[in-house]
Amino acid sequence: MEATTLAEKRERPFIQGMWDTFPIVASGFFDGIVYAVIARQMGLSWTETVALSMMVNGASSQFAALGLIKQGIFGWPVILSTLLINARHIIYGLSLGPYLKGQSKGKLWVGSVSLSDETYGVNIHRFSRHGGDANYFLGSATMDYSLWQFSVMTGATIGHFTFDTQAIGLDFAFLATFIGLLMLQLTTRTKWGCLVLVGIVSTVAQYQWGPIAAVFFGTFTAIVYGGWLDE
Repeated sequence: MEATTLAEKRERPFIQGMWDTFPIVASGFFDGIVYAVIARQMGLSWTETVALSMMVNGASSQFAALGLIKQGIFGWPVILSTLLINARHIIYGLSLGPYLKGQSKGKLWVGSVSLSDETYGVNIHRFSRHGGDANYFLGSATMDYSLWQFSVMTGATIGHFTFDTQAIGLDFAFLATFIGLLMLQLTTRTKWGCLVLVGIVSTVAQYQWGPIAAVFFGTFTAIVYGGWLDE
């Protein structure tokens, strides 16, 4: 009876969205810890570390912000770099939009707060097969935001202890999460071709101008490539 009840709950879009998203965001749990540990060791307080995460809610942007702060850069350069890195979320929204037409704008607004690489990957995988659902989208976003902030709070709590994140492999957690998301999408030769092209462009941009340029030019290349092939 209990097993049946659990199965029925999982059929509900909101619960299903949370359920499907959990493995992906759980794999990135250590990303939040790494961010918070670095922030605390840089001198940010527990409140500052958590507040930055809750307002930005973007792992790559938060790490970029820490990098600038570490160099003594504050104010508009930090805001601008965050906006540029998170600009890819506009593309995510445009991609999911056609599947969510006519659905609750309130749920979409709330869910969009946690539209991340992870939730986009989960939702586009689901919507392309079963159609869009605002409740599923909101469930996915709820799981992502909650678990990410919990991981940050955990890291902020232990972050005042000095230890080397690279020595225990935590620095690889961020990369591993994105590799997992990428592999879910590589289902055609076209997408493999996009991977190779974007990899080359991003590598050159990283070498010439740094990580922010790598993200920007890599994203732009993928958009042009997909538009040209009508993907």
